[in-house]
Amino acid sequence: MIKKTRDKQTEILLLAIICLLTGLALYLLYRPKTLVLFRWVEAVGLIFIVDILRDLLNGTIYYIPGWIIYSLPFALWVVAYMFFIEYIWGQSRSSAKRFWIWLAPFAAISFEIAQGLRLIPGHFDLMDVVVLIIAVIVAQLLIARSHSGKII
Repeated sequence: MIKKTRDKQTEILLLAIICLLTGLALYLLYRPKTLVLFRWVEAVGLIFIVDILRDLLNGTIYYIPGWIIYSLPFALWVVAYMFFIEYIWGQSRSSAKRFWIWLAPFAAISFEIAQGLRLIPGHFDLMDVVVLIIAVIVAQLLIARSHSGKII
């Protein structure tokens, strides 16, 4: 039983890392280099690798739907957060775990809506909300499935 729980937890951790890195890759490969993230990459001396990869993928941006480039990365980061919290709390069914798991999705959707209502600065995008909601539902289904002994 302990090994099976550990395997499920390892799968949850791997999902978190995959979501985090996929969102990061989409940002680094397809988003404008004026974003703050690129200054961080430059500061650690890895911008040359990003430039090589961007050159290799030059032109592929025209074949990728905009929602993948502009909405999916943030949704993947929110989902990664949910998986990390699930990994940390494990099989606990406490209300504290539920609070922490739902904090990022609730905040992300709330901020997007607040932008739409012009309560905070930023650009509201309905596609961001849709992709976030779908990603969170898929994450919850995977988490629930992991509790039943299955995951991927």
